Amino acid sequence: VRLEDVSVLTGDTGAIPLGVGTYASRTAVVAGNAVSQAARAVRDRIAVGRGPTFIQVASDGREIWGTNTGEASIYVIDAASRSVATIEVGAMPQHLTVVGDRVYVTLGGQDQVAVLDRATRRILTRIPVGRKPHGIWPSADGRRLYVAHEEGHDLGVIDVAAGRVAATAPVGKKPIAVVVSRP
Repeated sequence: VRLEDVSVLTGDTGAIPLGVGTYASRTAVVAGNAVSQAARAVRDRIAVGRGPTFIQVASDGREIWGTNTGEASIYVIDAASRSVATIEVGAMPQHLTVVGDRVYVTLGGQDQVAVLDRATRRILTRIPVGRKPHGIWPSADGRRLYVAHEEGHDLGVIDVAAGRVAATAPVGKKPIAVVVSRP
């Protein structure tokens, strides 16, 4: 993916609408079919911890992964049983992405991306990145990760195989989210 094909959102998080995420108070997570459109009612409530910030449904639909910035942890919800497991990862987990058998978590308080094994839910390694990593998005082939560095005002490109930042590019003030628009 060429850097020109990567979009980065900047600005106050309260002003940027997200399709799936948390309410502005960061006290409730809304995902998938949690809200019944016909009844306009909440179908279920699942406690996940303090400070839920971001969620992603795994591509197979079996798990919902999310970050708890207020607790320095992430959580995983089993979609069938609705059971919740919490995993301590480090200071200020912001966003995450599930890619195959790996989960990548930006740690804004540590300037790192934690790499977890999806099956064992254990941290395999930590990749040093730019200042206050926030948003993260994989390339279509999973060989690269694009990370928005909120206080670095740039975008880092992680080479997954090498486990390091391979390139950076300035993108403007306080980038918080990344979306790759082309493969």
